[in-house]
Amino acid sequence: MTTSFAPLTVAIGDLVAHPANVRSNSPETYDPENIAHLKASIAVLGLLQPLMVQKLDGKYAVLAGGRRHAALKELIADKATKGFTAKTKVDCRLVPEDCDVTTALSLAENITQAPMNAIDEFEAFARMMEVDGQTPETIAKTFGTTVAAVKGRLRYGLIHPDIRAAARGKVITLDTMKAFAEHPSQEAQREVFEALTKDGGYPGPIEPDEVTQKRIDEITAELEKLQVEMEDEGLDDGAYNALYERVDALEEEARDLQEAYSAEDLARFGVIASWSGGQVTLHVGLVRPEDTVKEEGARGSSSGPTGEEALDAGEITYPASLAEDLKTERAMALGAAMALHPEATLDLTLFKLVSDVLASGMSVTQAIKIDARKEYRSHAKMDEIDETSLEQVGAAHDALDLSWLDDTRAPADQFAAFRALEAGEKAKLVAYATASTTQSCFARDRQRDSLMHAFEIEIMPDIRAHWTPNAALFNRFKKAWLLKILGEDLGLAQEAVTLASSSKKEIVAFCDKLFAEPFATLTDAQRAAVGAWCPPMMQTAGVAFDEAEPAAETPEPDGDIAQAA
Repeated sequence: MTTSFAPLTVAIGDLVAHPANVRSNSPETYDPENIAHLKASIAVLGLLQPLMVQKLDGKYAVLAGGRRHAALKELIADKATKGFTAKTKVDCRLVPEDCDVTTALSLAENITQAPMNAIDEFEAFARMMEVDGQTPETIAKTFGTTVAAVKGRLRYGLIHPDIRAAARGKVITLDTMKAFAEHPSQEAQREVFEALTKDGGYPGPIEPDEVTQKRIDEITAELEKLQVEMEDEGLDDGAYNALYERVDALEEEARDLQEAYSAEDLARFGVIASWSGGQVTLHVGLVRPEDTVKEEGARGSSSGPTGEEALDAGEITYPASLAEDLKTERAMALGAAMALHPEATLDLTLFKLVSDVLASGMSVTQAIKIDARKEYRSHAKMDEIDETSLEQVGAAHDALDLSWLDDTRAPADQFAAFRALEAGEKAKLVAYATASTTQSCFARDRQRDSLMHAFEIEIMPDIRAHWTPNAALFNRFKKAWLLKILGEDLGLAQEAVTLASSSKKEIVAFCDKLFAEPFATLTDAQRAAVGAWCPPMMQTAGVAFDEAEPAAETPEPDGDIAQAA
């Protein structure tokens, strides 16, 4: 049965925040700087999407649309903006007081609007399971996501609440928080966390001194100038890429200055600790791959700007730094595909293992490592990339039988328990381990690596099953590239024309929404094109790209897509 919500208009002054809104614990979401663009849009275009409200103590509580509500309040407070007062009425939809989809309504809208705090998503999903009796399957269906994505968020429930609170407060990073989920005891997690944070024990960046702050301010000013220069639509690709590389270099310098650690912290924490078989091993003096100076002309290097053989990407020339990050994202997607195909990956792993030992000549492939060490993944914007592959690998990890991995038992006893596992469980374990070793790469070339070329076609015929383009990628494209992709690759010529007068930021937001949830007004050909698109060198080699080629048909100029711009 579909729940219907009656339309009504409500004065802005009669709107209040709803306690069930899933962003309620993330006040930074409503900071003026975070809603400035939304405020400007509403000031010009008005409120395009109604707020979802419920009657609460004589007021109308905003259940979904909290950022728009905050923007409306900012417009009232801004005396320079005309037409908005506490008595100004805006369109709303009334949610019945006895409706049992309160959390679902709020969460569904937040997921399709600005990115929500991952911990908010976990708490909302958990509340839906506990209060409404929902399952990961029903939650996934409600929000058009995967069961693996829901279970990935629910894994946060394994982490002690104090540690989650520290991540929310940005005392620790989200990745640091996730690491605690590997230990089954929340009490042990808490003890370790408290030991690390006691007396300033957890390493943290130091406050920049006067000289450092001056340099940070200089970098900020230069970045602002560069961003303005990059908006020039007359720039050729070479000039744009040069500016792009300069921005990358400055952002990296700023991060290094802002995230600098004290000499004492560096002396104490300059190690990596690994835990295996109940033993802790310290690895000192490790060098990250990106800190290693690569010799010019060394084996494995390439003359192409992306580190692979020259690729024909049409008029788009990807900056080297972006290409390296896309290689990392493709390696993560490939790892997810391997973890989801344990039998095939087990065969590949064993084949490489025995071939490297028994065959003469070079290794059969350098695409994977069989030395029981995770691959270090480097990416300039790791916190912003699509998380599909991470969630799929997390779900694969949850499905592993780790009963044999008991640090209280001797290695020989663990081995005996491991040998007793069923063959299928062993295959999952080997596949998961091998998936963690995938090297940064673009699509394999048949001539250079025929083994992985064929294997990728088998397990990952379409990278989009494990990766979706999002704002993090589109932000790194020129405006002209985005319009070209919309008009030529996706068959959205009318939308490209409409968006040509918009800012790059608005086009990025449009593309992000388009790929997150393709619009209902798309034709079948356009929908297929959106579902298949990715930078060409990321798609598995040998897959026919023209299968999803959009037809010439376009929607009417006054269609919903054009209006969404």
